[in-house]
Amino acid sequence: MDLYNILGGISGITILYVLLMVLLSWSIIGIKGRWITKGLFMAVAIWFSVTLYYSFHNFMGWPTEETINSKYSQLIWFQIKEPSKVTNHPGAIYLWVRELSSRKTLGKKYQKIDPRFLFVNMGYNFRPTELQGAFGIHQIKKLENLIKIRIKNATFWNEKLSPYEEFLILPKLKKHYRKSFLFYPLTVIKNNYFSKQELVNHLEKAGIETRPVMAGNILEQPVSKIIKFKKNIIDFINKKT
Repeated sequence: MDLYNILGGISGITILYVLLMVLLSWSIIGIKGRWITKGLFMAVAIWFSVTLYYSFHNFMGWPTEETINSKYSQLIWFQIKEPSKVTNHPGAIYLWVRELSSRKTLGKKYQKIDPRFLFVNMGYNFRPTELQGAFGIHQIKKLENLIKIRIKNATFWNEKLSPYEEFLILPKLKKHYRKSFLFYPLTVIKNNYFSKQELVNHLEKAGIETRPVMAGNILEQPVSKIIKFKKNIIDFINKKT
């Protein structure tokens, strides 16, 4: 998380609060007056500290039916509060979302990057491992059949697209190992008839979903501008891969 997000969130409020408390304590001790009065001020400050500490959960937000603009929004933080039989809390998922007003501007600046996979900031990969494990226990029994279906589908498309190998690099199927196709990868060979983007547009219009592998060249993404690279990789950033 960058400095802007830290200072603009609960961490920033905490830092500001600590600074104010230090200044307040220093002022109370330094001013003239009875120690009873000073002690009263200090007690009020401590009470305020405890109250603020137990009120932090209110900063997480509240239930709302307002829709999120998922196309031009950035998920900054989230928190999952599990249901509790002790407190009868039903459970909740809190999302801290910020709208990206400059998303369209970035889209125009990076026209070669698919706007669906335009990364402007570093994110977090959340994986519910316990839930995945529960599903996996039952799905592992279907693994062999799923792999066979995927290989069968890939073989089918290799046969159908083989006449166009002058323009496309098709995935290879070798005898000595099996490939579990998460997707069917295609690489467009530079030619005078169509480009990669034209093929992507054609497939999407036909209802066939596409996506670039690893979001294309990650070094060309806007997020690469805020990543501190090592010196020996600076030259590599400017090269096409």
